[in-house]
Amino acid sequence: VKYMEIKEKYEKKDERPLIASQPSPSQQQQHRCKQATGWAVAMFHHRKVVSGVIASLVLCTVYVIVIMGYGPSAQDRRFYEILGNKFSFQSTPTEVLPHNISDYKKILLWNDFFGRRDYFLGTGHSPFVSLGCEYSACYVTYNREVFQSTELDALVWHIRSTDKTFPSTRAPHTRYVFFLEEAPVNQDVDLGPYNDVFNYTMTYRRDSDIFAPYGEFERLTKPIEEPNIGTGAGENIAAGKTKMAAWFVSNCNPQSGRDILVQQLQKYITVDVYGSCGPLSCPRNDNQACLRMLQSDYKFYFSFENSLCQDYVTEKYFSIVNSNVLPVVYGMAPYRELSPPHSYISVRDFPTVKKLADYLIYLANNHTAYNEYFKWRSHYSLLSRSKSWCRLCEKLHTDRQEKSYDIHSWYEKNKCVDQATALGDAFFAPDS
Repeated sequence: VKYMEIKEKYEKKDERPLIASQPSPSQQQQHRCKQATGWAVAMFHHRKVVSGVIASLVLCTVYVIVIMGYGPSAQDRRFYEILGNKFSFQSTPTEVLPHNISDYKKILLWNDFFGRRDYFLGTGHSPFVSLGCEYSACYVTYNREVFQSTELDALVWHIRSTDKTFPSTRAPHTRYVFFLEEAPVNQDVDLGPYNDVFNYTMTYRRDSDIFAPYGEFERLTKPIEEPNIGTGAGENIAAGKTKMAAWFVSNCNPQSGRDILVQQLQKYITVDVYGSCGPLSCPRNDNQACLRMLQSDYKFYFSFENSLCQDYVTEKYFSIVNSNVLPVVYGMAPYRELSPPHSYISVRDFPTVKKLADYLIYLANNHTAYNEYFKWRSHYSLLSRSKSWCRLCEKLHTDRQEKSYDIHSWYEKNKCVDQATALGDAFFAPDS
């Protein structure tokens, strides 16, 4: 949920924080005081003890009163605090390395991922253990001081970070990893200058070196034994729901034309639109309350992607599929290959918008048929999106292939289509 909040703020190109990488005023003050103290110590070595101590105190006082007083205002300082809390800019931790660190593959997260320096993964060796990775002998950090650049086995680089720098030195064996989870139509960065820089791709596309989807399912080795959903002996998920469909959206005119699709569906069914593109709202600071409302009131949630690109399916689907509301998906991802059977409804499975609406009405009025869409949970579980880090760790241990990418050509070849191509010219035609 926290990830969804942060990512949503980045969906619009003009909403990226401009000073995210700057230290807070308090950190600047501490640094300056340390400098002053260091100067005092230097004076001590020149047998100017009293002068040094006095100078240290004076300098610290000047920085606190003058610099802080005439520098950032109280409002500015509050902004720093909010920014730090909102985007979780972690302070550089003190790391205790395993005694056998030489046996580990060392991974450096060079820049941030939507404000998170730890990529929502964590740091150290423990993430690979908690994820149950088959190859777990890896150590990940965002602290650039832990390892020399020549010691690194992999450097992960997120193209959408405001930090576009690279290390000053690079060892031949270090794999540079191109990390991105956005579709080409959402990018405004020229990738041409980065050709022949990266050795691995780590994206939502299935042809990436490291497949990194927003979510993954795993078939259970032993089905969960529970009463059949919707039979009267178990839970009837449809019971008590009084509303048809909900859609939460902030990007009103995306490439996918999902807004047009919703407008056409509203001719046949009631769709409640929340967010900046609709009349309804739900507290942005309480996503759990919004989710509870969705699950208790609505039968369907529209998980409509903003881009119709090969393999592109985001948190709009994975964040809702495990809840008690049925997702209706719209995108070019191979949902049948990525999801358990009978766990969603795909817009593209219907010849016309009216046929789709008719089926939703049928399910809304038939609790038994509706509840069938939740039985997959007895046979599958939704995994953490971070499982992709297991694949990276494994590849670092097993792959010996030397290669680099024309990253511009590789990324731009991703097939994105328009709405007419995705749905067909007759999809919005009148249907008797």
